[in-house]
Amino acid sequence: MKSIREMLIHIADCELLWLNSMVEKNILYETRNSINSLENIRAYSAFVKSHTAYFIKQLLSEYENKIIEVKRRDGTLLNFTQKKILAHMITHEIHHIGQLSVWARELQLKPVSSDLIIRNFDKST
Repeated sequence: MKSIREMLIHIADCELLWLNSMVEKNILYETRNSINSLENIRAYSAFVKSHTAYFIKQLLSEYENKIIEVKRRDGTLLNFTQKKILAHMITHEIHHIGQLSVWARELQLKPVSSDLIIRNFDKST
């Protein structure tokens, strides 16, 4: 990523991409091309998170075995279970949290907590 801004957008983009692979009708963010401020990035992230949370609340117990066909950019098709896709979405975000933490430390800032269990309860993040 060329910048923190681009990385934050990338994290939400990828989450929405994978979410769209599992839903019947694609979820679109109408103002995606006009994300030019931290406020816009937060709004985009909140939009994606709300759709992900809704999807998870509606998730059937068969998600561990439900196969999703994903078409790669080169046209090849891959099959994943919803469980594997959700696990990838989580690890993708954690990976980038680590990168952001390194950048924050380089800028003498407090890094974002990678503790996803208590992160939403910590007022400083």
